[in-house]
Amino acid sequence: MKLLLILLSFLFFFNPLLSQNSWLLMPSYRHGFLLPHRPSLAYFNNQHIDEITFEVSKQLSDTNQWHRLYRLPNVGAGLYFANLPSSYYTGKSIAAYSFIDIPIKWAKKYSINYSIGTGIAYLTKHFSKTDNYYNIAIGSAFNAYINLGLYYSHYFNKIQINTGISFTHYSNGAWKKPNLGFNIPTVKISVGYLSKVKTPFLQKAQYKKNKYNAYEYDIMFSCGTRQNYPADPNSYLVNNLAFTFEKYISLKRKLGIGIDLFYDPSIPIREQAIPNFNTYNHYFRSGLRF
Repeated sequence: MKLLLILLSFLFFFNPLLSQNSWLLMPSYRHGFLLPHRPSLAYFNNQHIDEITFEVSKQLSDTNQWHRLYRLPNVGAGLYFANLPSSYYTGKSIAAYSFIDIPIKWAKKYSINYSIGTGIAYLTKHFSKTDNYYNIAIGSAFNAYINLGLYYSHYFNKIQINTGISFTHYSNGAWKKPNLGFNIPTVKISVGYLSKVKTPFLQKAQYKKNKYNAYEYDIMFSCGTRQNYPADPNSYLVNNLAFTFEKYISLKRKLGIGIDLFYDPSIPIREQAIPNFNTYNHYFRSGLRF
């Protein structure tokens, strides 16, 4: 009841401001399970997972070309709360994230959309070699939060109802082991309030000539730390140099090829038992991507 009163008060005081744009306030409920991508994670599956999100988003107007290219998507931010299976070892999850909802198909009263969200998740329990060694999935309190979704939206004047499927992933990129991560597929239902009736994108827009170059070249350097094993207290600085060559085939799409060069001092420690192992050359690795 208290949460409902707060929400009604927010709508009363801020409705004049929100009505200037198409804003959406959307709580959601998602129900699913842990997808054990390793046999060692199967014992976590002793209960289903309930996820609750609160999102605020704004529908982009047609003032920019990319808004029309993606059929007037919504962009926004949200808060995420979830219980996790085997909660004595895994605890709960809280996340803050940004997202974009992109329509695939528009009609006057409905749309079909996909969503992409990324942020930071805080897990209340993670691996500890002294008091929580059964949690072999997550080695740190803070992790990357990634969510992908596909859903159907129906519009009743200023009320929007969504239903669809969602996939959530937690990972810390191996900077703290263990890092098997959690994968959580769910079904979702959402009921939201629109500050003004949503604008459907029903006509194919006339785009201006592509002002970008036909070809694009990129060079990127990145670095980060990783661990080898939970029992190894050392962190290793990993460096990456990436080269990319791409060709535009439309305003939304590119085709390209790239090569990545890695300097990873953690490799010899992991592979020192291999016969004839060259400790110098195996600091380096490379990869080709398309």
